[in-house]
Amino acid sequence: MAISPEEILHIAYEELVEIEPMTSIPELRLLERTYPPLMPLDIARIPLYAALLLKKSNMCKIRLPSYLQLESLKMSMDVEIEKADEYSCIHPYFFPLATELLENCYNVESIEESKMIVEKIKEIRLAKTLKGIKCLDGKALNMNNITLFEFNEIKELILGSAEVGRRIEDLAKDQ
Repeated sequence: MAISPEEILHIAYEELVEIEPMTSIPELRLLERTYPPLMPLDIARIPLYAALLLKKSNMCKIRLPSYLQLESLKMSMDVEIEKADEYSCIHPYFFPLATELLENCYNVESIEESKMIVEKIKEIRLAKTLKGIKCLDGKALNMNNITLFEFNEIKELILGSAEVGRRIEDLAKDQ
């Protein structure tokens, strides 16, 4: 059974992020575990969905994960460009969470520049995927380091290409 983009996003929102409480926060009883009370100046790791709710209530600030820091984004983009025939290793929920985190974290250097780099990384990786699909022979496609989000976006295209390749191969065998 296929995973929808919404389901991927729900899974991604379980990702732990660091928060800095701005006020005392009582014990958080969530489905997966209970988090002890938090005090200002504490740093805690909680699921993103809970962090966003606390932020909306002005109870905490969310810290930007290191993989979305501007310098890290630039390095990721450089690696993607440098490795023309393979995907670099990125955070599994890089794409579904990037915009949400960039817009809700307090320690973002440049939101617009960061969003632009995330989009550029996405474009570079998509171009690599399309290049690989053009060479698809119906047998195998090496897609190491592709994220679930990316796979979900292109799976129909890949499966369709693979099916066409198999049909052509079957026709060739029959003749």
